[in-house]
Amino acid sequence: MNRDPLYDKIIERLPLVTDHLLFEQCVCSLLRAHWPNLIPATGGDDAGVDGQWSNESGRGILCFTTEENVLRNVTKSLKKHTAEGQGKKQVLVATSRHLTPRKCRNIEKRVVELGYTLAFAPYTRDAIAELLLHNSRWLKLLLGISGKPAALSCRPRSLRPRICSTAIGRDREFDWLVQSSGDRLLVGQPGIGKTFVLQRFVDEGLGLFLTSTDEGEIANAIRDQQPSSIVIEDAHGRLDTIEFLLHYRDQFDCDFTVVADCWPGSAEKVAQSLGLRDSCVRSLQPLSDQQIVELVKECGISGPNEFFHVVVQQAMGYPGRAVMLAAACIGGTRSDFENVWTGESLAAWLRPRLTALIDDDAVQILACFAVGGQCGVTMELVAEVLGYPVGRVMQIANDLSLGGVIYDLGNGTVSVVPRSLRPILVRDYFFSSPARIPLESFLNQSQSAASVVQSVIAAECRGAKLSANKLAELVQTVDDISTWKAYAYSCESHAEFLLEHRPDLVRDIAFELLRSAPRKTIPFLLRASEGDDRPLNAASDHPLRLIGDWSKSGLPGTGAAVTRRRIVWNAAEDSLEEGTSIDLVLQLVPIIASPMFEDTQNDPGNHMQLTLRHGVMTADELPEIDQLWDEILVRLSGVEFHNWNAILQALHSWLFPNFGASAASDEHRKVLDDSARRILPEFAKLGAECPGVLTTLSRLADSYNFPLHCDIDPTFSVLFPGRPRGTTDEKIDLQLELQNDAIELARSWSEQPPADVIASIQQCIDQSKLMKDPWPDHCRVCCEEISKLVDRQYPWIEAIITQNARADLLRPFLMEAAESKEVGWEARLKQCLDDDTHLWCAVEVALIHVSADSELGKSAIEKCGSVPELVENLTLRHRLSTETIHAFLTHSSKDVVQNALTGLWYCRKIRPIPSELLPVWRTAIVLHCDDASHLEEIFKSDTSLQRQWIRHWSSASNPNGTYFPERVFRHAVAGVGSRDRIELLKEVAADSCYGRRLVSLLVGRSTEAYESLLSDSRLKNLHEVPLFRSPDKTWEAIVPIARRHGVSSERIVHNSRNSSVEMEQVPQKYEREIETWQLLTEHPNLDVRKCAAIGKEHAEADLKSWLDEEERERFR
Repeated sequence: MNRDPLYDKIIERLPLVTDHLLFEQCVCSLLRAHWPNLIPATGGDDAGVDGQWSNESGRGILCFTTEENVLRNVTKSLKKHTAEGQGKKQVLVATSRHLTPRKCRNIEKRVVELGYTLAFAPYTRDAIAELLLHNSRWLKLLLGISGKPAALSCRPRSLRPRICSTAIGRDREFDWLVQSSGDRLLVGQPGIGKTFVLQRFVDEGLGLFLTSTDEGEIANAIRDQQPSSIVIEDAHGRLDTIEFLLHYRDQFDCDFTVVADCWPGSAEKVAQSLGLRDSCVRSLQPLSDQQIVELVKECGISGPNEFFHVVVQQAMGYPGRAVMLAAACIGGTRSDFENVWTGESLAAWLRPRLTALIDDDAVQILACFAVGGQCGVTMELVAEVLGYPVGRVMQIANDLSLGGVIYDLGNGTVSVVPRSLRPILVRDYFFSSPARIPLESFLNQSQSAASVVQSVIAAECRGAKLSANKLAELVQTVDDISTWKAYAYSCESHAEFLLEHRPDLVRDIAFELLRSAPRKTIPFLLRASEGDDRPLNAASDHPLRLIGDWSKSGLPGTGAAVTRRRIVWNAAEDSLEEGTSIDLVLQLVPIIASPMFEDTQNDPGNHMQLTLRHGVMTADELPEIDQLWDEILVRLSGVEFHNWNAILQALHSWLFPNFGASAASDEHRKVLDDSARRILPEFAKLGAECPGVLTTLSRLADSYNFPLHCDIDPTFSVLFPGRPRGTTDEKIDLQLELQNDAIELARSWSEQPPADVIASIQQCIDQSKLMKDPWPDHCRVCCEEISKLVDRQYPWIEAIITQNARADLLRPFLMEAAESKEVGWEARLKQCLDDDTHLWCAVEVALIHVSADSELGKSAIEKCGSVPELVENLTLRHRLSTETIHAFLTHSSKDVVQNALTGLWYCRKIRPIPSELLPVWRTAIVLHCDDASHLEEIFKSDTSLQRQWIRHWSSASNPNGTYFPERVFRHAVAGVGSRDRIELLKEVAADSCYGRRLVSLLVGRSTEAYESLLSDSRLKNLHEVPLFRSPDKTWEAIVPIARRHGVSSERIVHNSRNSSVEMEQVPQKYEREIETWQLLTEHPNLDVRKCAAIGKEHAEADLKSWLDEEERERFR
């Protein structure tokens, strides 16, 4: 078989061209179709440049070479250009040499290494030849060739972008094409990749494209080139040519085959004209989103992810669409890129194809479906509005669905896909066309007026001529939250309209409002945050969290990170001007001064996968945030405020950002160090009356190795000195020294009036709440020392209770009074037991110093239900009486029993459980222990307790909701023999809360145990439990037993298929399951084979259902 003679002649003569200047002019002329401003360089010293061009992305240069070593020539040219001081630009590379994909990648890598940007994939010999093939002028001037392409060519009739040479996702179709014999037909929508597969087929030397309709030329080409296969594109429009080829083949006994492609709507007609069986027709299915992303990357586009999302959404699995969109961006202008982003490019690509293959009314009808948005429009309504017969609309809708641009929502309702097409169509046919389609009919009669208004909003964003008042009226009329979101998201003026007229929706539409009008929105959210005390990390809808998430999602290096923080600060100042409280506004400072960024993105190739990006802004951006600190200080000067917590939190986040695994750069450290030395002293002046603030600021300054000269109240410095710094030994020594200072202070206080001392301590405690880290806290140390030094505890107890001081200060005085049996201590202890504030302390003292059988002891034990955590602490640390422990283990509160069991467990080696407590302890373990590790250890050493535990939970209804992980049941059953298991099965209650788990484990792999279970009619609801497992040897063994006892094959399969709880990736999960069932269809047992057949059928149905849902998800 001969390839296109003209193309072969071009390939043959290209290396023979010696006039480099003429060749350079030729290349510039040929490439000008794609690069309109490209001109050849003139003059002797071209500074490494063979041509120049420009677009909205900047200036570019052409490097053209005829030399064999293209990489070396490109490197030399770019280095020369750099040496001339011309600046780094975009680069086009063109060569008359053949380059492999690997050599092309090496060139791209070298261009990037030298600081340039490759504007497009290298134009190699094949690309130049393809351009020359369609340019007779340069064929004659450069190569001296006259003529036109042959009727059979190695290139298709349509000149399509060939920017990706790697086959992605079409290997099966290509293999089928190669391995099949006879005439063949590829079927698929426009852009599905038919021509790509056929081009690969031709490139392999297996056939030639038919590029002419002249029968004489075709006959001559067949005789001259002797093709093995003739490839016909868009065969639905060339049925006469097919008839001629078949007739010619029969008449002259030729042995070529016909390989054609067509749209799905014409597949039957084309197949019939070729006389094909179903096995000779292959339909191409859309690629996965991941394959589309890989395809775009192979085209030379590396990101950003937002672009991949746009292409995936518009391509909808159609590789031809994806390549078209990528080609529009590579080397294109900013306008080209925006057209891809907004859907204009896709609309322009689809419109002529739909008109040519259906008719002129197709796009108008498509626009009517588009106005319904996601909810779509009924075909009857479209027919009524346009005045067409319903049958005609249905026929065109069918053709459009085969073209891959509409989706049937059911009940005669149709929606346009992808969604980026809708606003373009609505704009052109409802607001721009001379014969505009009336919108009112669709607003009044469509299934969702809200969806229609959302389509109008999107069309207005694409330039539809609609007054602002009319659009606002439409939005207010439908008054739908989704519509308000779309309206607010569309532009700033719309967002401001919502803030003015529907401020009640601000929290629900915060994301959209912050995107469009952040400065106006933030004051609304700030006021909404007042009184909302929820922690931000646990409340994603908290107004401050919404502002913070928006601010932090501005990525560094893009300008957004600094701009968003500046907007928050400007909004804060606006709020102050409007009269908002300074302390409320200060809540924004941690957001404004945060150097961190955090952003979450969906993977464009897998919408179930999220990528979290976080870190610190660039060193170049930090000075701009530092400047905001100066503005904050100016605003706070001379103003009374109390919200130091927000300021200190912001300072800590600013000065100690989380750099993660990478260390801070010297540039980062320099900015932060300079900032700390400048702003900390200024904040110290503002907080001169707040020792807690000054202590925190001093610790921050210490971390930056400079002293912060400020006067801190000496008493506060002793009680809350701040966390020691240094090595471990140094910190221990310093902590002891600081503790001794507290003891010295306590000794001086022991001689002062208790009320004055407690008041001083409580004042320091209140100030410590302003500290980010108030440890160490020496208040307890002082009180413990004072309690040892004073003769009477009562005045100190009274001072603490009267002044409502911190509750833990009471403990040392109350404990000392109990130990010394001070007069009145029991009465005071009784009062404290009735006081929730001091309950913890009172219960602890009572349990240690009061008999368990006394009234006071009984009251304390009863009160343990309110402080169950104290029970574990006391059981572990103190040698309590046997009576007290017994009371714990039989307590009415489950929490008390569990905490007592935990304390006893951890101290079992130093204080073994008394023998007289073992029976009650065993009962408590069975009834209340839910600690899996404890139970596992106990079961290993006490088999009788195993059986007691199994018997209890076999019959228990579990009113307390106790939860045990699976491994506890496995350990409980592990040491039980086969005969005992069968006996234990008989004790399982039909309504037992853990009956299913126990039955499954007690039966295990034993067919005898399963026979016993099936024979027990009392447990009929548990008969199928052992079948709840993936097919394995045990499952194969018990299936015949289950069938003998009347369990249906459907139920067996249902249980088996629902047994897996693993989060497997779909569709691989179903594919593996189908493979498993397939193997079992050849099992020697008939019952197993029947179940396998049913299982396979269900798995295949679920796979199809999942694929259909994925398709619906794409269309949404």
